[in-house]
Amino acid sequence: MCKRFTTVTPLSKFIVLILFAISLLTVVYYKNSKNNCVNPFELKDFTSRKEVVRICNNTLYRGSTKVVSKNEYPDLFEFLLNKDSEPDEVKQYVRVFENDKQEYVSMKSVIDYNSWNDSSIGIYRKEGNKYKLIFKKSFDDNQGRWVNIEFGEDFSTRDPYFSLSYRGEGISISGDIGYLGCLGSCRLLWWDYYDWDSNKKTFVLANNKHPENFKKLLENYEDFDKNTCLDEASVSKSISSLYPIRKNKEYICSDDALEPATRPQQAEMLLKGMKAIEMIINGENIPMSEVKNVKIN
Repeated sequence: MCKRFTTVTPLSKFIVLILFAISLLTVVYYKNSKNNCVNPFELKDFTSRKEVVRICNNTLYRGSTKVVSKNEYPDLFEFLLNKDSEPDEVKQYVRVFENDKQEYVSMKSVIDYNSWNDSSIGIYRKEGNKYKLIFKKSFDDNQGRWVNIEFGEDFSTRDPYFSLSYRGEGISISGDIGYLGCLGSCRLLWWDYYDWDSNKKTFVLANNKHPENFKKLLENYEDFDKNTCLDEASVSKSISSLYPIRKNKEYICSDDALEPATRPQQAEMLLKGMKAIEMIINGENIPMSEVKNVKIN
């Protein structure tokens, strides 16, 4: 009769305990990580793959692959009005799509208050096992009281950014370059347009491809120029004619203008905007952020 003896050494016991501890910590970590994961405010996946898109511990994941973290691009995860304020949460809109067999993930984050809003965006291309940033517009990159980032029409059966019905349905960013002294109705609106460049594989500024849109915008600016300043007889005086002689005064329209009154700095942005729009109509490509650098006579 054979007897079987099992000998358990202290080292074996130690190894078993270590493996058990590691397994327990893994389960706890996974459970905690899962509890810290949330879905984007809106998700549209235009690919055939079914990898989950989640935001875990301030990091956006596509399946198990990291796309971007808060440390890399804070504006996609929170809005900070100033360094002394507590950050506000943002609404995050995520899209996953393909072009030329390459996968892209975009994330647009929006802060929306009653009197103003703002948006930031990052677009990432998958290269191997990593995602590379190819297009970025942070909150500071965008100007205006109401800033929004819009894409071409979303189609339910095809990619939203690349399957476009006509040129110019890429990305448009709306905002304003300033305002005049007539409350909220006199904001100097602006649009930046971006088209997809198949050679560079990113979105490039295309304002000069939209002359008709900028012609309409110029009409609004010219109306502000002609009708913002009125004398006591309600006769209009153009800002462009008053600026050279009153740019060192407190107000552009008159010394005794009532508040809200247009100031020289505001008038200067109107004139720079008009000049920039004329340059765009004539073929130059100027973004919103560069209007302030335009030279006026």
